[in-house]
Amino acid sequence: MLLIYAVYFLIGAVGITQLPLLVDLVNILFPSLQLGRFTQKWMGVMLFGMLVTVALVGYAAFISFFLPLWIYPTNSIFSPEGMAHILFASWMWCNAMYNYVCAASFSAGMVPRKTGELKCEELPDSSVPQEFFVERPAGICRHCPGARPRGAFHCHICNGCIEGFDHHCPFVKNCIGVKNYTYFFFFLVYSTAGMIYSSMLTFPLFNECWLSRETCSEGLTASLAFVAAIGLFSASVGLLLAQCFLLLADVRTAQFLFYFRYSWSLRPLLQRIRDLHFLQSDSHVSSMLSGPRTQVWHWLIPGGEFLLQSSSKKTQ
Repeated sequence: MLLIYAVYFLIGAVGITQLPLLVDLVNILFPSLQLGRFTQKWMGVMLFGMLVTVALVGYAAFISFFLPLWIYPTNSIFSPEGMAHILFASWMWCNAMYNYVCAASFSAGMVPRKTGELKCEELPDSSVPQEFFVERPAGICRHCPGARPRGAFHCHICNGCIEGFDHHCPFVKNCIGVKNYTYFFFFLVYSTAGMIYSSMLTFPLFNECWLSRETCSEGLTASLAFVAAIGLFSASVGLLLAQCFLLLADVRTAQFLFYFRYSWSLRPLLQRIRDLHFLQSDSHVSSMLSGPRTQVWHWLIPGGEFLLQSSSKKTQ
């Protein structure tokens, strides 16, 4: 009975979490409709709680029901091969959840509001139009009383200027900026890898029950877990490929969306990829690599960047 509830909850929750993505896609393709975004605070809290619940229920169901049912119907789950599956799934789950929580809880790079005299002669007016893909120069923000550093944008949802602003994500109820973009990106990486792994494990039973028209030996309910896995995979891989494309073009999401309102051509972005903009010292890729995760193993171990900092402080 718990398996039935878990599978149906996963399918329903995955369907609900697809709505903000569909609305954003419609807004990009048909900006004249002006549907708005799911950026209300209560919606962000709901999406955050739903994704965390989906992750917890999915992981518990995988270990308790799906792995014994699909992989080892007769052998013990604690066999060497079974433990390898558990360790691999746990490693990806912990990394995905760690990066997700960090992206949601860490500051995106909110610029502190400074009072007092502003040196206007050094800060050009922010209303001056700039080229689409040129890093926005420093200026005086028209929405909050303060100086806006180079590359910062004002987020009307967070009510502040965000350094290295990429976009405001309803799923993390937070802006994605220079200080938490790496966590957001690797959340997509580990989520996509985990959904590929889950889809590969759940497809054989789904194929047996629904596609090949054979006798469904283990029940229809368990086979529907593939629907939830492929739904999450389609969302995560779409977001990941989009971010990889923008990183190679050295363009932030906000810049791309602003450009896309005026032109649907991808030729300027493809030309930037051919020109290898992402290899420049001030590119978005270099800012990711110069962040708190400076070593490869920082990306493989949850909290690896803080382990190095704590060990260096102890030696001092």
